[in-house]
Amino acid sequence: YALKSRPGPAAALATGTAAGLFNGSFGMGGPPVILFFFSSPAGTAAGRASIIAFFLLTDLTGLAWQGSEGLLHLATLWRALLFLPALIGGVWLGNRGFKNANPQEFRRWVLRLLMLVAVLAGARALAQML
Repeated sequence: YALKSRPGPAAALATGTAAGLFNGSFGMGGPPVILFFFSSPAGTAAGRASIIAFFLLTDLTGLAWQGSEGLLHLATLWRALLFLPALIGGVWLGNRGFKNANPQEFRRWVLRLLMLVAVLAGARALAQML
């Protein structure tokens, strides 16, 4: 599924509201944003760049808030450095795979991954209830 025209301000506001609600409720604000950008007629490259910018800005905002609340410590830095090679490797693999990807097949995989995330989040919630 792809939109025929570029979404307007109302769609952007609804997506931002959903992302905020999802982030506050489930700790996962990304799915509405991912659907919003990858259903846009702007194309997968523009959608991917927009998502990268969105997550960069929300992560920096969260990091600034954590810093202002005194939640960042030396141990946090060490953990970040520990996971940095995996992050760099994932970015490298993602860039390499994206360059060779068919846009329609890419969108299908994005939807499949979002469905998997939804199923896993639901299963986790059920497991915690038991």
